[in-house]
Amino acid sequence: TFADGTAANYAVNGNILTLTNAPGGEKTYIINTDTHIYTINICVYVQGISTIEEFETYRTHGANWAYTILLNDIDFGGATLAGTTAWLRGPFDGRGHTISNLTLEASLFGNVYGTTGAIKNLRIDATQDCTNIVTASVNAVRNGFLTQTCNGTIENVYIRGNLINLPEGAAHWGVVAYNTNNA
Repeated sequence: TFADGTAANYAVNGNILTLTNAPGGEKTYIINTDTHIYTINICVYVQGISTIEEFETYRTHGANWAYTILLNDIDFGGATLAGTTAWLRGPFDGRGHTISNLTLEASLFGNVYGTTGAIKNLRIDATQDCTNIVTASVNAVRNGFLTQTCNGTIENVYIRGNLINLPEGAAHWGVVAYNTNNA
């Protein structure tokens, strides 16, 4: 049983504890035996990302509820990434890893949504090429380096980057274009 009362199926094989049907996130797991009570702090993640392809699939698909972690640094080798409008609805934990050597045509993540949407513990070293950003007008888009819209949480994110080709009057608003929460 987790400390919050939710339960998961588990199996013990030697000194390996395997959980199934466990809710994602950082949890405290309590194991009661006949002679001891063990308390274990764990991070249950649903999805791990270790490649460029996995990261691109993750960031461009909407309704991403899974607790996801970055398993290692990812060097994009100078690739250019198109924008995305996908909604990040679950936590993305970079675990202190770095996404580097890439050029963004728009925000790295589309939108961070609600109380469960979060980006944390991530380092980004990138360039944002603003050539295609719509200039300020009625049809202007929101564009920030990290995300377009955030009504979730951004925590412990470090960005080292450059803005290039930013036209005068361009619709760009820094790290987060539009924040509706206390990110």
